[in-house]
Amino acid sequence: MPRVVGIQLTLTLLGCSDERMCELPEHTEYLCEPVAAGGQGCAGGPVWVDGDGKTHNESPDLVFPFGCIAYVPMCGSYHANLPRRFECILKESFFSWSEPL
Repeated sequence: MPRVVGIQLTLTLLGCSDERMCELPEHTEYLCEPVAAGGQGCAGGPVWVDGDGKTHNESPDLVFPFGCIAYVPMCGSYHANLPRRFECILKESFFSWSEPL
């Protein structure tokens, strides 16, 4: 009997491995306010691809300031218990979204 319980427990745990391990925002969440049109910063929100290969950009007409943090509604690859995190950075004279590891 203990062997059957062990097998059932193992199968139950394996069945849970595909479930989300992080709480996701419904839409991309920004820890900043957009700046005025024409201002300096990242044009549009972070562009990201979900597990189905679909490309997302929920805020294409807004500009976000340097240092802005955005959380997208997808669990991270490196930190499975957290949503993916992007930061607006200045790289080689251009503002862009970066996903730090």
